[in-house]
Amino acid sequence: MRPARAVVLAVGVSGAACGPVTTGADDDATPEAWGQEELPAAACVGDGDGAVGPVELAVDPSAGVTATFLVNAEGSVVTVDSPGGAEDGAGGRLYPFDGPTTQGDRVVEIGPEPITGAWFADRFPGGQYHALLDATTGVRGVFAVDGDDSSATVRLLGIASDAEGETVLVYDPPVDLFRLPMRVGDGWDTAADAAGLAGGAEYPQDLGEDGVVSLVHRYTFAVDAAGTAVLPAADLPVLRLRGEVRVEAYNSLAGLFAADAERVDFFVAECLGTVARVRSLEGEVDPDFSQARELLRFGFDPGVWP
Repeated sequence: MRPARAVVLAVGVSGAACGPVTTGADDDATPEAWGQEELPAAACVGDGDGAVGPVELAVDPSAGVTATFLVNAEGSVVTVDSPGGAEDGAGGRLYPFDGPTTQGDRVVEIGPEPITGAWFADRFPGGQYHALLDATTGVRGVFAVDGDDSSATVRLLGIASDAEGETVLVYDPPVDLFRLPMRVGDGWDTAADAAGLAGGAEYPQDLGEDGVVSLVHRYTFAVDAAGTAVLPAADLPVLRLRGEVRVEAYNSLAGLFAADAERVDFFVAECLGTVARVRSLEGEVDPDFSQARELLRFGFDPGVWP
């Protein structure tokens, strides 16, 4: 495997993350070069124990830090290399995300942003920050973190569109996205009532004699594997968090009348958060899907942009 290139900071997408503090100074500088002050210390140091703990996923949205990712074009479908991972020859698994760019790929800067000032802020009084949840559609997640250094949960309070007045759905209850510490074998699920705007229409929607239409979003998660994500920036040890999202529409008179679902894999590294995300086409049934509508990968170097 390739040695890791210099990683400045990766911000967890639709989650939380921390990373080394950088100042632009020489890494080999002595304390004297800093006026006898202590050199900057890493904000997060992973312990490599195969689990991602609360202190290895901390976030400060006020810092204004972003990380560079590469994502495919909106509306495009990309082929996933080695769906489900590949054997590395030593009993481990590799997740190759260092493939070449394709026509329409975009470099995006993503990071946690303060909820204050967002057009949807008033819908989420308990929201701590928001971040891009789907880079191909511009859907954002609104998050809050509960817990302490021994046990914490990153909760998805709801979703909102970049475009004002289009979509903002508040979840009841909030959806647990990361339960920390997180390790292989963990799993959880949440069924949340989704209330608010969807495509400009307010839900629940009272249709009079035709009943009331309401929305439910069902999330299922499983930490099913560990391995190495091969990324443009580095080869990073990760946990694979597999999720399935099912969107259901109910009528108070007729019951369930519409549903669709998609799969999404998060690849989570200590201190760096989500370093890759792969989202399936609608209705995908194969966990090892080979066609994705979103392929997001951390550490793309704009200097090699074709």
